[in-house]
Amino acid sequence: MMKQKQLPGGDRLERSRSAAVLYFAGRRRVLSSSPLNGGMRDDLRCVFNYDELRGDSGRCELRAPTYREHLAVVAGELGLDPDRATGLSTSAHIRNLAVRSESIGGCTVTALVTGGVDVNGGRVGDPAAWTEREGVPEPFSPGTVNILLHLSADLSPGGMATALMLCTEAKAAVLQELLCESCYSSSLATGTGTDGVVVIANPESELHLFHAGQHYKLGEVIGRTVHSALREALFLQTGLCPEQQHSALRRLKRYGISDVAPQLDQNPAVVAAASLCAHLLDQLEWGMLTPAGAAQAANVVLNSLEPLCGRKSVTIAPQEDTRAVFDDIIREISSMIAS
Repeated sequence: MMKQKQLPGGDRLERSRSAAVLYFAGRRRVLSSSPLNGGMRDDLRCVFNYDELRGDSGRCELRAPTYREHLAVVAGELGLDPDRATGLSTSAHIRNLAVRSESIGGCTVTALVTGGVDVNGGRVGDPAAWTEREGVPEPFSPGTVNILLHLSADLSPGGMATALMLCTEAKAAVLQELLCESCYSSSLATGTGTDGVVVIANPESELHLFHAGQHYKLGEVIGRTVHSALREALFLQTGLCPEQQHSALRRLKRYGISDVAPQLDQNPAVVAAASLCAHLLDQLEWGMLTPAGAAQAANVVLNSLEPLCGRKSVTIAPQEDTRAVFDDIIREISSMIAS
């Protein structure tokens, strides 16, 4: 069943089971991270976000030698001109698309977001495995946080670049707040390795804007709109929310801990202690705490768990070996809360 929504400026959003397509009512300035007609363009007619799964098979496969050519095939199947479209693909279901709008000073900002980070979340700088040869990446994985940002006003090219930057900052903020783990390290995630962003502005508007940074009200609204839409999209896709994350196991899983006693897992005091230990480990890894200081603080936290867990904690020796203290904290918190 096709669903339609009119956006300010006359642009039309159409949602089907397989894709969300934003059709332009006139000339639009587009900044896209897509390999299909990516970069800054003013000759496009539409932008799409395509559901690679289209069901429950869990499989995503390229239908052309390169991802760019694959997206061109997808555009054609959607009835779009591949030369006049840009788009992203996702392993999140289009039915879970979140749409948020807010207006400021005559400009309406609309964020259209799909997302999921449970299988592909990563922190910038994490170890990578992909290489590219003649435009062909291996293996293929579709985007899992895709953001379409639509502005009803005109925005300068530099302002659009700033808006794209704010989209990534909002994404990182949401993942930090929800304590999303990296799938490739013991760090918190800042995104996934296959995310995409498309920013659309209207040069035919009578309102011409030039700045979208954090100090401008437009930047504030962009950040808030994307933030809100992504929180909703993550919840719709995987149930990710503070309540789901209220778990000692979820707070510590990124450190290799896989066993937490059921009666302790969601105990508020245990979850708080697990969070404190996780933050100690993060700060130790970032160089923000000395190993000796982290060990002393961890001992205080572990001692507080003794009445709840019915176990005696082993004192972590304060020393200057960062890795040794890091491993000791993980070992002791794991021992205290295990079933």
